[in-house]
Amino acid sequence: MKSKYAPLVRLKKENLEEARRMLLASNQHIQTIQELIKQIQHDLYACEKPLTGNLQDYNRYTLMTATYRRERDKSKNDLAIAFHKHNEIQDLLNKALIEFEKFQYLQAQEEKEYMKKIKQQEAQYLDEIAVIGYNRQKANK
Repeated sequence: MKSKYAPLVRLKKENLEEARRMLLASNQHIQTIQELIKQIQHDLYACEKPLTGNLQDYNRYTLMTATYRRERDKSKNDLAIAFHKHNEIQDLLNKALIEFEKFQYLQAQEEKEYMKKIKQQEAQYLDEIAVIGYNRQKANK
């Protein structure tokens, strides 16, 4: 039996799978940013402040640490934005899941009604056959 909800269920399932793919991509993006922050933090701590030497070494040190700090702050901001997008995608996934389950339920209900109708028709046909058989048997006596 071809349900009128079958195309909608298929479409909602595609939407659900797309939302899942987007969520996985978002997770991967968040992990990449977190790894970048860890690397920047490691590089920042690896910079050694020159205790002796000329002023150029000290200026190079301050420039490098300032650059690492800016990059770290930018990456933390990017991470906050990525988490916000991740939450939006999670909401989208939840809505897609609800829609998919709703149409799947409607399709199951339609199939259940169809099967009930078929069983009633079979019962009616069997009753008619029994009546015809009874009438023949009665006519033969």
